[in-house]
Amino acid sequence: MFLLVAALAAVALALLPTAPARATGGGSGSSSSPSFACAADVVYSIDGDSHAISKINPTAGTFTANGTIDAGSHTLNALALPNGGGRYIYAFDRTSNDVVRFDASTNDEDTYSLSSNSSAGSVIAGAINPVNGLYYYAAGGSPWKLYAFNTSTNTGIGQVGTISGLSNNGDMAFDAVGNLYVVSNASTTAAGTLARVNGPLPSTAGSSSLAATSLATLPENSGQYASMAFDGNGYLIIGTGAGKVLKVNPTSGVLVQTKTVSLNLHDMASCSSPSTAAARVDLPQGRHDAADQFKVTITGSGVTTGNTGTTAGTDTGLQNTDAEVAGPVVVLPGTTYTITQTAAGGTDLNDYFTPTWKCVEQAGGTTVASGSGSTGTFTMPSTSGATVICTFTDLPILPAIELDKTASAIADLDGNGPDAGDTVTYGFKVTNTGNVALSTVGVTDPMLAGITCSPTTLAVGASVTCSSRTYTLTQADVNAGKVDNTATTSGKATNNVTVTDTDSVSVLIPAKPALTLDKTAGAITDVDGNGPDAGDTITYSFKVTNTGNVPLNPVTVADTKVGTVTCPSGALAPGATVTCTAAAYVLTQADVNAGKVDNTATASGTPPTGSPVTGTDSTTTVVPALPAIELDKTASAISNGTITYGFKVTNTGNVTFTAVGVTDPMFPSGISCSPTTLAPGASVTCGSKVYTLTQADTDAGKVQNTATTTGTSPSGAKVTDTDSTTTTLPGTPAIELDKTAGPLTNGKITYSFKVTNIGTVTLTAVGLTDPKLGGTITCAATTLAPGANTTCTSTTYTLTQADVDAGTVQNTATTTGTAPSGTKVTDTDSTTTPVPQGPAITLDKVAGPLTNGKITYTFTVKNTGNVTLDPVTLNDPKLGGTITCPSGAVAPGASISCTTTTYTLTQADVDAGHVDNTATTTGTAPSGTKLTDTDSTTTPVPAAPSIHLDKSAGPVTNGKITYTFAVTNTGNVTLNPIKVNDPKVGTVTCPNGGLAPGASVTCTAAAYVVTQADIDAGTVDNTATASGTPPTGSPVTNSDSTTTPIAPHPGIELLKSAGSVYDVNGNGLDDGDTITYTFKVTNTGNVTLTNVTVADPKVGPVTCPTAPLAPGASVSCDPRTYTLTQADIDHGSVDNTATATGTTPSGGTVADDDSRTVDLPATGAIQLVKTAGPLVDTDGNGPDAGDTITYSFRVTNTGNVHLDPVTVSDPKVGPVTCPTAGLEPGESFDCTDVTYTVTPTDVAAGKVDNTATATGTTPSGGTVQDTDSTTTSVQPTVTNVTIRKTVDDATPHVGDVVTYTLTVTNTGAADARDVVITDALPTGVTYVSADAPCTRTGSTVRCEIGTVPAGATRSFDVRVKVDPLPAIGADHQHLFDVQKTEVQVDVEAGDTATGTAQCMAGYEVTDGSGRIDHVDQGTGTLADMHMTANHAVGDTGWTSTFVNEATGRAQAKVFGVCVKIESENVNGHVHDLVVGSPISQTVALPVGRTATTLTCAAGQTPIQPGYQLDGVAPVLTTYPDDSNGWVFAVVNDGSDGATQATFTLRCLDNLVSVANGHTHALGFSEVRRSVTVPAGQTMEVTLSCAADAKGIVAGYDVDEGLAVLGNDPRPIVRVFQFYNPTNQPLGADLYLLCLANRTEKGADQGGHIVNTANVTTSTPESQAGDNSDSATIQVSPAVTPVAPLVTVSSSRVAATVSCSTGVGSCSGQATLTAQGTLLAKGSYRIKAGKKATLHLKTTRAGRKLLGKGLKKAKLTIDGTTRTVRIKR
Repeated sequence: MFLLVAALAAVALALLPTAPARATGGGSGSSSSPSFACAADVVYSIDGDSHAISKINPTAGTFTANGTIDAGSHTLNALALPNGGGRYIYAFDRTSNDVVRFDASTNDEDTYSLSSNSSAGSVIAGAINPVNGLYYYAAGGSPWKLYAFNTSTNTGIGQVGTISGLSNNGDMAFDAVGNLYVVSNASTTAAGTLARVNGPLPSTAGSSSLAATSLATLPENSGQYASMAFDGNGYLIIGTGAGKVLKVNPTSGVLVQTKTVSLNLHDMASCSSPSTAAARVDLPQGRHDAADQFKVTITGSGVTTGNTGTTAGTDTGLQNTDAEVAGPVVVLPGTTYTITQTAAGGTDLNDYFTPTWKCVEQAGGTTVASGSGSTGTFTMPSTSGATVICTFTDLPILPAIELDKTASAIADLDGNGPDAGDTVTYGFKVTNTGNVALSTVGVTDPMLAGITCSPTTLAVGASVTCSSRTYTLTQADVNAGKVDNTATTSGKATNNVTVTDTDSVSVLIPAKPALTLDKTAGAITDVDGNGPDAGDTITYSFKVTNTGNVPLNPVTVADTKVGTVTCPSGALAPGATVTCTAAAYVLTQADVNAGKVDNTATASGTPPTGSPVTGTDSTTTVVPALPAIELDKTASAISNGTITYGFKVTNTGNVTFTAVGVTDPMFPSGISCSPTTLAPGASVTCGSKVYTLTQADTDAGKVQNTATTTGTSPSGAKVTDTDSTTTTLPGTPAIELDKTAGPLTNGKITYSFKVTNIGTVTLTAVGLTDPKLGGTITCAATTLAPGANTTCTSTTYTLTQADVDAGTVQNTATTTGTAPSGTKVTDTDSTTTPVPQGPAITLDKVAGPLTNGKITYTFTVKNTGNVTLDPVTLNDPKLGGTITCPSGAVAPGASISCTTTTYTLTQADVDAGHVDNTATTTGTAPSGTKLTDTDSTTTPVPAAPSIHLDKSAGPVTNGKITYTFAVTNTGNVTLNPIKVNDPKVGTVTCPNGGLAPGASVTCTAAAYVVTQADIDAGTVDNTATASGTPPTGSPVTNSDSTTTPIAPHPGIELLKSAGSVYDVNGNGLDDGDTITYTFKVTNTGNVTLTNVTVADPKVGPVTCPTAPLAPGASVSCDPRTYTLTQADIDHGSVDNTATATGTTPSGGTVADDDSRTVDLPATGAIQLVKTAGPLVDTDGNGPDAGDTITYSFRVTNTGNVHLDPVTVSDPKVGPVTCPTAGLEPGESFDCTDVTYTVTPTDVAAGKVDNTATATGTTPSGGTVQDTDSTTTSVQPTVTNVTIRKTVDDATPHVGDVVTYTLTVTNTGAADARDVVITDALPTGVTYVSADAPCTRTGSTVRCEIGTVPAGATRSFDVRVKVDPLPAIGADHQHLFDVQKTEVQVDVEAGDTATGTAQCMAGYEVTDGSGRIDHVDQGTGTLADMHMTANHAVGDTGWTSTFVNEATGRAQAKVFGVCVKIESENVNGHVHDLVVGSPISQTVALPVGRTATTLTCAAGQTPIQPGYQLDGVAPVLTTYPDDSNGWVFAVVNDGSDGATQATFTLRCLDNLVSVANGHTHALGFSEVRRSVTVPAGQTMEVTLSCAADAKGIVAGYDVDEGLAVLGNDPRPIVRVFQFYNPTNQPLGADLYLLCLANRTEKGADQGGHIVNTANVTTSTPESQAGDNSDSATIQVSPAVTPVAPLVTVSSSRVAATVSCSTGVGSCSGQATLTAQGTLLAKGSYRIKAGKKATLHLKTTRAGRKLLGKGLKKAKLTIDGTTRTVRIKR
């Protein structure tokens, strides 16, 4: 990593010993030599053989002696000076493998022996690192081997690394911040290389491969590079074996000078460091997009290599890995360099604010230069050894928005409590939580329309309250008991990014169930039709109305009188009504006697929660008394001249009749009835009577008779009824006619007739009529007895034309007779005789000659059939359709002439050459049949085709001529197609289709472009030919020509342009700056110009191309540069005119000039850039009053005049101190930073707005100003939620229901969002219910509260039932099997991969781990592999997700620890593990460390601790705490890694499941160990359980920076692996939970139940220590009778009871009572889990009552009463 803190150099001085102990004596001990200086033009060299040290002036090429090391015949090299120079200099003895330190003050040396080193004889280079004071020396070869020596302790460290890519010989030196620079070349003629090895260099033994970055190519043919150093001027001094001293520009590698000295330059050293510069990127707020990257470059003065850096990864803050930093490059003091930042990897710079940059000299922290934008320049300090770091600061535009939605209480609009139609009013507050202003801010809510926000723009940190909206409750809302609603806000940032946020509220709606019943009774149903009486029915209906606000289901009605009442199934909505039905109620005689029926019903409805609600209603139905009697008289059929009558009397009323009888006038002797008393509905049949018919009856035709019945009602009223019968005596007259027709013969038909009497009476006046035969027909007889007949005269009929037209002859005759009663009877008979038909028609059409284009047609039509035709018509399509013919019928054989018609020829006729015409006649026969005939004619028409062309030419326009072509058909036939041919214009387009005779058409062509030849000729001649094709024969043609004159118009135009003034010396507008003029000449005429020239007196000759310039063409002449004079500056502008000239074809000339004036203003201007640093949270509780903001101010003279003085004012922060020297144009300075303390007013405003003003005074006394403002958001972001858990009964009995109260309070400054309570119910209690919105999954209760405002409190109750305590199996043990499972995972470079290890069937996963095993060599380290997920999957799997950020392939494994759920079978039974439901918590990961604890209940042990991250971040802790919980900790280093984590845990009961009436305790033990992992090392650590146990859960807690590679369960031992990529040791605490192979034999049942609740929020908290609380209950034992029996003696009552399991004993009072009398009483104390006999002392009253043989009584123990039997 590139070192940035040069201040460490001062520390290095302290590492050098002031008076080290001498390892070996030596040296002359004579006088002294000059101290070693760090100055310009000073380097030191050593002769490896003579050991003489020389001080060299590289510029002068001179040297002086500076001491000699006494090393005998040994060879020395690797000369090195400590930082700051002084008395000591170091060298390496290649012969003896020693480090030698020479003391110039004594000319003595100290020698320090080193460990054996086979490369000692190859040591060629050495230097002392000014940062850590270590002496580094290198042995040449491929690669170089680098060694280190501690100059503080004077001990060797050994080899620390290797450097590749260097030649065999060379030397090295350090810069001020610990980067190593190496020069080397391969031979005396080869070019050399200056390379850099980035610090920090290794300081401990090792063989790390160090990369060398090439910076410059050094001169060739300059000898073998044996030594090098940097002098105090910043130049690279190289010494060769031939004594050459090369002075090289280290930036460009250019040889500045060469001197030769008479020295053996085996090695060089100096205490001067080179000047270096680097550029980097700072992303204090991270990246806008994770993939965003930036490239930085340093250029100038020959810097070309090693000068770029590109950011990588997603980390926040300084991007300072080697590859990310541009440089460091070696630069020259006092030289100006340019830094540039560009986007890399698809980065969109529009997502960032304008970058700022600052270049700082590291030693003193002085700002060298600063500014804004993507490029800048800085000048290195004039003193050599300076290190300048330039930093581009990029701030992403990070828009964000937050919505705070609130809900009012329910508005009860109708005053009947909360129900559908009531309203809730919602409020909306939107806050800009990003760092950029937002526009088009709005809120949408799917349940609420029309939300408006004003304003719609929000500054950073600003808020707006949008319009509130009212929501009307629906029935569905009331049914649900709440209204959940979510709104969304959105806003658009300046970079067009739209951000959104949602917020939800839930409004509870209390239920108020109620109903009413409306019962109605229908009218009495007269079932038997005899009025209301017993057996009739009443139908009841039941209308139930829901008058509450929640649905009722089911709805029922109870009515004891009618039995079952049926109501529709399903829920009854509020306000709705349902009608229920029941079977009809049957009246009893008692009801009739009572005269009414009373009935009451009850309706019941069950609401969603709570008890049913009811309503009642009653009805009374009156039953009237209705006496009635009915007589049913019947008459039999006539039999032997007699009729038999019957009589039946029925009581049709609802009361009983007496004295019932029947009378009938036809039977005066009377009719007997028995019985004479009839109950309602009863009947009696009286005696029948026989009646004999008389002749008078027969004459009358019928017999009529009426009878009467009478009965007496209970009230004495007489009630009667009559009934009559009529018996008909029938007689029937009838007649029949039979008519026949003979065959049609010679147009005639003969008819005959027969008449018959078919009735039962004689007919008289018999006659016959036939209209077609003339009327009356004579019959042989006119009187006919029944069955007699007669014939009538035969008659002949002659056919008419109408009969033929009709096709048939139809004829009907009628006969008539008279009955004795005078009734007329008739009959008819008809015949039909067919008549054959033969219809036919013909047409004769004649065409006259063609005369004057017309033809006259005549038509004759004839009826050639035997039937009349009507109508007769004629149609001729060519003559217009219908032709007029005479109207009326046309008789057979007749003819008619239709109207003569004339036809006028059409063009189509002429084109066809003839006229064909067909006419059709139609006649209609009487039958409707249509008869047709056609006739046609053909008349020839002669053809004469002809065509004419009229061509015209338009004027010359824009160098073009437009021609038009008018073509006319001058013949008598259509021409098709029409074409025009014009060779000059090319294609001529004519309209498609034919051209009728006399018609014209206009054809078009593309405009003709006049050529230069046309212009030269002065005219354009053109001829075109038109052609047309007639229907038959060859085409006809015609031609026409035009001539168009063209006049020459020569012209020229000059366009002269002046560029902006070029600031040659970068100091603003002044003399010596330049203006570049450009010249463009255009031929604006229509003739070619030659000899085109431009003359400009101010700039001198202007060179233009010599080729001819065609019309419309342009040519650019060479630009000319003009140097401004002082006179120009004084004048305030430069005026300049140039002239262009060209020669026409005729020899004439044309010319044009153009002028330009360039203003040269003198301006004064100033720019202020004010920057607000991040808000400093001084008290660690989030943004609030007392926090601070540091403001910085940079002022730049952006004008061209000197400004003095320059001041900055800032009312908010007070005085601002700025430099007093003024500012030259283009110069900048930084004023002193000022710190501002946030006030409560700022917090209330939510932001700090601040504006500063910079003022500068111009030489003329005027002033210029600039302002800059900042806005810093001050929004409380940290909250603190606490939870308190209490219980209403701390000592309940088994079976009791206890209530836990969970109270959450927000004691923080910010609202707590997404607040969730989790309460994992422990073993020993069973969930009963919980307040909304709490829900239960498994044994975990979860309350999703939502937002808890600052200072607010929320409470919820959870009710549980205390479970019975199980017995303990103390005489045996059970074994639980533990196994291991694993899976291999391969991860490609840059990929993410997931592996899941699956337990075998019947096993529960209790723990697992991913383990990182390998990264391909040279592609990265194990620290480049990360685990982002490591957790259980369901009950049986363990999954791990790996992210490979190395460049090569990596391998990993996933392990799972599996415990069999079912134990071994012992004594015929097994036990199961009891594992609770998963506990999980999702938390945000702000920058820094975030810790979360998940807790199990008492009596449980944590298993399956796991995590899931949404990105890469180190999980430092997954470790048990001291209160039955598990701690997780993750560090977000701000590098755009994970921002959210989900932690999971499950809890294993310490007791196994109950089987065979008992349970067992699991045996647990723990193994813990702390280890330290050395820097740069990988370590494997093993934790081991006892031989009779296996590890089932592991954990760790490590220092930040230590890479956790995972662990391997084996499973008795657990092997952990770690990698320490840092340069310092790091520690780790390890944990292993061991499960004994077998259960415990016995255990305390306890009854001590601890229940812990946790609360979480997505809002960052100031502390997490109060996020959980526990409540403890102690189950008290209870006493119960062993049997429902007590034994009574003379004075005592005994009962055998048991005290349930638990802690302590059962004690209290017991009583025995019966019939309200206390029989006996007593006290008791029984040890838990034991049985005892309870003795109660009888009372006096008790003895008395017990002595009477009492058999049952009530025994009350511990408040519980039971009925028991009494035994004596």
